[in-house]
Amino acid sequence: MNARILSGMAVFCCLMIVGEAQARVTTLSGGVSLGYTDYERDYDIERPSSSSDDYSRIILSPFILIATESARDTLSFSYSPTFRFDLDDSDDNDVDNRLILDYERQLTERWEFTAANDFLQAEDANSYAPVLDPDTDSIISGTPGEDLASGESISDDQGVRRYTRNALSFGTKYAYQEGSYFAFDYNWTTLDNDEDDEASNGYQDYDKYSFIAEIAHLLTGNWFTSASLGYVIGDFEEEELPGTSLELSDDLDEYFAGVRGEYRVSAVESYSAAYKYSRADYDAPLQPDNEIQDITFGWIKEFSPKTEFNIGAGPTYTKIDGKSGDWSLNANVGLSRRIERGSLNLTAATGSEFQNFNSTEQRGTVDFQQLQADVSYMPIEYLNLRAFFTYRQEDEDDVPVIDTDSGGEGPVSGLVLRSVTTDRYAFGCGFDYRLSAHYVFDFKYVYNVYNSDLPEDEYDSYKFFVSLIYENDFFRW
Repeated sequence: MNARILSGMAVFCCLMIVGEAQARVTTLSGGVSLGYTDYERDYDIERPSSSSDDYSRIILSPFILIATESARDTLSFSYSPTFRFDLDDSDDNDVDNRLILDYERQLTERWEFTAANDFLQAEDANSYAPVLDPDTDSIISGTPGEDLASGESISDDQGVRRYTRNALSFGTKYAYQEGSYFAFDYNWTTLDNDEDDEASNGYQDYDKYSFIAEIAHLLTGNWFTSASLGYVIGDFEEEELPGTSLELSDDLDEYFAGVRGEYRVSAVESYSAAYKYSRADYDAPLQPDNEIQDITFGWIKEFSPKTEFNIGAGPTYTKIDGKSGDWSLNANVGLSRRIERGSLNLTAATGSEFQNFNSTEQRGTVDFQQLQADVSYMPIEYLNLRAFFTYRQEDEDDVPVIDTDSGGEGPVSGLVLRSVTTDRYAFGCGFDYRLSAHYVFDFKYVYNVYNSDLPEDEYDSYKFFVSLIYENDFFRW
C-alpha cells in the first residue's frame, strides 16, 4: 500500500473521530468464507503468457464489519483479507485485501457531509455482471462489471493481473429549501498495477481526480430543475512507445456541464428533458481532443409498487478535433419488476461516451450499445436462484495500432489510426442455499466471450466459484 493511499486514509480516519460525544449504537458482525474457484481463458491466437491467466485456487476469506450510529451520524468499517492458495503454482499464493470506510454526518438540519474510502487489492477476473442495489435489487451499474467505487469498469482483456485500487471521496449537500439543494463532491481514485506481474504490461497506472458541483431547485410542486458542472484530471504514468525509447504523456482533462428539467405528473409518473456537454483534452499527440453533446427526453412510470419502467431518447453530436462532427442517437430503457419470490431487472442503452479510465491504453469517444439483465427466484424457502446476461458493443475511431506492413522508418512509422469494434457477451448463473441461521452455501458460474477487430485480443473464458459462508452478529452495545 503506497504512501499516498496511507495518507489519504489517515486524513479520512481523523475526520471520522472529530465531533461531540453522543449516545451511540454499535454492532460488531463478521464471519468467514471457505471456497474453491477455477478460471480458464482461451485466446483465439495463442499468447506466450496465456497460461498465467488460468488458475485453480482454494480461497479463505474472514470478514469483519463494525457499524456505529447516533442521532446525527453513522460510521461503518469493514475489512476482508482473502488468502489465496493456488493449486497449480504455489508461487502464486498471496493475500488480497478489501477495506471500506463510510461516514455520514448531519451537520445541521439542512446540511450534511459524507466521506468514504474503498481500498481493493486483488487478482481476479472481472465477471462483467450487472451490479445491483442491495436494498432494491435494481441495476445500478452504468456498464457491465462496473466498479462502483471508482465509477469505471476495470478491464482485464489484456490478461488477468494483480492490481491495487483506492477510491477516496468527500461530499457535502445543503438543502436551502424543501426539494432544493447545493451539492459538491470530490473523488480521488488511484490504480496501481503490480509491476512484478507479467500480465500488467498491457495496463496503465493512473490517478483520477474528480470535482462535481450541482444545484437542484424545486420551482413548484410539479416542476424540478437541476444543473451540474464537472472537472476530471487524469494523471497517467508515462510509458515508452512500443519499439522506441520515446516517452509520451497520456494525461488528460475532462469537462462536463449539464442541465435538466423534470415535470412530475404525479407521485408515480414524470417527464424530463436533459442536455449534457462533455469534452476531453489529451496530452498525447496521436490522440485528438473529443467532445460529446447529448439531448435526452425521458419518461418514468411506476405502474405499481412492484413495477417501474423508464425510457429516454434524443440526438447526440460527437466531434473529434480535425474532423467534421457526427449525429447519432442516444437512448435508454429500464424495467424493474418485483414478484412474491423474486425479481426481474432489465436495462438497455445506446449512445456515445468517453472511455479513458478502464486501465488500458484505450482513449477517446466510443459509440456503444449494451444490455444488462438480472433475474432471481426462490422456488422454495432458503433457496435463491440467480442468473444474469450482459452484452456490450463498442465502436472506436482513431485507435493507434501497430502496422507491421507499413514498411516505414522512424520511431512511430509503424503506427496507424484505424476504427476498432469490440463486443462482449457474459452469462452467469448460480444459487445460494441457507443451511441455517449462520451458514450459507453459494455457487456461481460465469461464461464470457470477447470479440474484436484485432484478432490477437479475442478470447472466451469460464469461471466458477463454490463456497461455504459463516456469518453472525457477535455484539451490539
